[in-house]
Amino acid sequence: MNKHVKSAVGKFSPLIGILLVYLLFLACQTSEPSFRGTEMAEDMPVMDLKLTNQNGEPFTLSEHRGKVVVLFFGYTYCPDVCPMTLSTWKKVQQELHDKAEQVEFVYVTVDPDRDTQERLAEHLAIFSSDFTGLTGTQEQLRKAYDSFGVYREKETISESAAGYLINHTARMNLIDRAGRWRLTFPHDAPVEDIVHDIRQLLQERSEMPNIQAENVWSRPAAKGGNGVVYLTLNNAGSTADRLLGAQSDICEVVEIHETKMQSDRMMMQPIEGGLEMPAENQIQFKPGGAHIMLIRLKKPLKVDESFEVVLQFEKSGFVSVVSVVHQP
Repeated sequence: MNKHVKSAVGKFSPLIGILLVYLLFLACQTSEPSFRGTEMAEDMPVMDLKLTNQNGEPFTLSEHRGKVVVLFFGYTYCPDVCPMTLSTWKKVQQELHDKAEQVEFVYVTVDPDRDTQERLAEHLAIFSSDFTGLTGTQEQLRKAYDSFGVYREKETISESAAGYLINHTARMNLIDRAGRWRLTFPHDAPVEDIVHDIRQLLQERSEMPNIQAENVWSRPAAKGGNGVVYLTLNNAGSTADRLLGAQSDICEVVEIHETKMQSDRMMMQPIEGGLEMPAENQIQFKPGGAHIMLIRLKKPLKVDESFEVVLQFEKSGFVSVVSVVHQP
């Protein structure tokens, strides 16, 4: 090689190296998925909603993990925004083709007084037989509204034959396959943007923990006292998780406790920082060990009765379990 050429190459080789690194950086950046909807500040686990669908069947949000859930709060007497949203969903469903089977479109009423199961079924069928309409008790719906920050207010218009209308939050929410609230869209978002983000969520590799509970039980206990929940938690997933805490309507406070023996002295104390859930492993909450403490019971725990406890995990979000009371 000519010595002048060698000299020129040597002079610019640092710049060439920097340029190659920069191009590699750009390639990595463009390969990462970018969303068109508004991303949540952080991936937010959502409360495990328990409502009733238009066919009178129970609906539990966590049972739809593995699918992307598109969630909207509206009502069937809405004359404008809500039917526009359902029309958009129909177009999204068509654009997804066979991928639509991996997506659940869920419509939660903000007008339970008029939106009966029959009314929801009739209304949603106009757009798609695959859409799910949900209603429930006032308490169940309140939890759903609070979980997603939904505003709703009944407005009576005296001079209108419509009777009353509902002012409400009008945004679509996208929940990923791991049960995390990831994105929101305005009701008038372009179909192609929603389809784009759903496809991105479907393509994400799912390496989430898979938490399952079994043998959930409690001892009888008096009102005002403390109770306990024992169970076995299995993490069938390939990723570790952490149990952060729990909640239940049956008592004032729920804590994760552990019993330790030092010589002949029993010491019971809260587990600080949560409890690690190893991947592909299980943890037993049993007498004399770790347990879920129900502090200041609001009602007695009677044999053969059952109650719900919601466990909160760092990655898996909220997992609902039902404890049965019996005398071992």
